[in-house]
Amino acid sequence: MHRRAFIPKCIAVVAALACSTINRQPALAQQPAWPTKEVRIVVPFAPGTAPDVMLRTVAEKLMVTWGKGVIVENTPGASGTIGVGKVSKATPDGYTLVMSGDAAVVVAPSLFKALPYDPVKDLAPIIRVGRTPNILVVNAEKGPRSLKELIELARTRPELVTFNSAGYGTSQHIGIELLQQAAGIKVLHAPKSGPTLPE
Repeated sequence: MHRRAFIPKCIAVVAALACSTINRQPALAQQPAWPTKEVRIVVPFAPGTAPDVMLRTVAEKLMVTWGKGVIVENTPGASGTIGVGKVSKATPDGYTLVMSGDAAVVVAPSLFKALPYDPVKDLAPIIRVGRTPNILVVNAEKGPRSLKELIELARTRPELVTFNSAGYGTSQHIGIELLQQAAGIKVLHAPKSGPTLPE
């Protein structure tokens, strides 16, 4: 056999042996499948809000898929920044998650001077769970019947028009702020920490 043909064949045999030896070694250093215990997911809004309902629906499916418990913990306040701040300080072992909206991780850093967390450094995005639309509604008996009428009322009687949102920096708040700028009106912002239920 010529030397030029022999050397490549030897290299091929050595490589094949190395691969077969590696493949036969037991996987001693493999990590156990995650999760190995219950997972806690913080909702930084009150019970009954859209993020809470959405997460509780997802949590039921996660428990079946993972075969482990999922604890949904409501930590409302400050447009979601309290709950997100709590999770940012939790042990970074993957067992404490947060389902946040855009207010606490996108808007808050530019809206507030100081936050207890840095969303870029302290948090890692996993997946977008869903979208919730914002709907502008008024009192059916006393309210205006169109956006045009609402804007006219805000211009002529601004003291009569207030709007609720889930907090400063939330999409509801920013949406009405944009409407005020576009329409040249001013209305009173009355943020709520949770859903307002009839008594």
